[in-house]
Amino acid sequence: MLEIVESENQLLMVGRCLGCLLISAMLLAGGCASAPAPDAALVVTPAPVEAFDCKKVTGQMQVRILQIRGFDASKAQGSTIASMFGAKSPADRYAAEKAWLEASNAKLAEKNCATFDLAKELSTHDNRHTPIPTPPAIPKPGDGKNP
Repeated sequence: MLEIVESENQLLMVGRCLGCLLISAMLLAGGCASAPAPDAALVVTPAPVEAFDCKKVTGQMQVRILQIRGFDASKAQGSTIASMFGAKSPADRYAAEKAWLEASNAKLAEKNCATFDLAKELSTHDNRHTPIPTPPAIPKPGDGKNP
């Protein structure tokens, strides 16, 4: 009889350990669900544009354009399971990246830096071509833009 009680206690201990492991795994998985895994083609947004000079922002934009260039929403496949845990679909990540590029381009224009033709640069599929910004137009004397 002593052997049966001893094995029942062991069985209860094993059950408790497995239950603790299961709960721990669920808690860990829940903590990871809010941070989607990074996508090779789309990266996390860096520090705000205001913190950098024209050259650094232009360089960041060139890299970002090369990363998302040629994105085709019809071919993008998102994971339904990943979206249940808060992960963004490829189309959502592309939209966020494009919004960052547009905001950065506007900041470059405000700083009178060279800007990108984003529609042209994002529509091409040739990553051998580095995106090149267009210098700002130099105002002509007497056109009202110069004091």
